[in-house]
Amino acid sequence: MSEADDRAVLATLARLKRVREMRSQLAKIAAARQQGIAAQSRRALDAAHARLAQHVAAKAAVQTRLAGDAREARALQNAAADTRTFDWHIGTANHSVREAADVHRGHEAELAGLQRAARKAKAAEDKLDKAGEKALHARAARIEREADDVADAHAVTRFAMGGLSAGGLDDTPPFAPERRC
Repeated sequence: MSEADDRAVLATLARLKRVREMRSQLAKIAAARQQGIAAQSRRALDAAHARLAQHVAAKAAVQTRLAGDAREARALQNAAADTRTFDWHIGTANHSVREAADVHRGHEAELAGLQRAARKAKAAEDKLDKAGEKALHARAARIEREADDVADAHAVTRFAMGGLSAGGLDDTPPFAPERRC
């Protein structure tokens, strides 16, 4: 790889790092927003359950009054009307509970999807980190090999020149690499 290729790889790695940081920030913002929505839907579901419990308790009180006060016809009619009213309230509260539960399940599913996307983004980020490290190691190895080649060429030139003397030939043998290398 040439220096231009190295610069292109480093520029690409820098862009990938910026994209990764933006993706990470977006995932954090979306997850925080989704957690807030899920918490709000949980509160709405809890409130609907509380209203349902109140209506059921009121109906039980009306039915108790109905059973205990059987002598007065007017009281019975009022209690029956109250029971019908509370039955209607209970039906409405049940409907609210079902709607809140459906909304809550949707929010929980969306939150799970965002968490999966965040995990995938993290895995992609890790792959990019490994690829960047590999490219940097390859570049360092290439530079080291080039430096070794330059040093070897310099040594060969220096030792080859050492075999000549002022009078012509010298007794010292020219440079030869050791067999162990």
